[in-house]
Amino acid sequence: MGKYNIIVAMDSKNGIAKNGKIPWDLVEDRVYFKKITTETKDKSRRNVVVMGRKTWESLPKNNRPLSGRINIVLTKQKMDAVETVASFEELEKKLVKIAEKIEEVFIIGGEQVYKQALDKLNIHKLYITQIQRDYGCDQFFSEFRDRFELEQQEKHRDFYFSRLTNRNRGV
Repeated sequence: MGKYNIIVAMDSKNGIAKNGKIPWDLVEDRVYFKKITTETKDKSRRNVVVMGRKTWESLPKNNRPLSGRINIVLTKQKMDAVETVASFEELEKKLVKIAEKIEEVFIIGGEQVYKQALDKLNIHKLYITQIQRDYGCDQFFSEFRDRFELEQQEKHRDFYFSRLTNRNRGV
């Protein structure tokens, strides 16, 4: 499949969740997330969102699956109402089969899925909402700054929307 993207919101200490939930409620971040993961240049294609089982289960039932996107859950469990894969290798095979329908692939969480994606996949871009406050999180996003460089940043009240590109441009 090739290039993958990660989209994540984090606090000032790279925290992404507390007690299995996102501890902030930023309407702007939800709008940004939907825009980035839904919009395509080619209207005949859709984006894919890949998440772990706990992230899937944390979504409100009336928002599952995330509309306008192909949803894939990374889990060894069989689940109804959503496509699942047991590994990143299986994900790659599935994406190759539907490549003509896909424009972008976004890894959307949680902690272990992000960590494995950074270790195993060819991550092209990071889309980060960086909140300038510590929320006392107990789940964190891996350190990434040595591998990615800032491409674009937009300041809002007490957070930034940032897009970073992999330093290895051949990726």
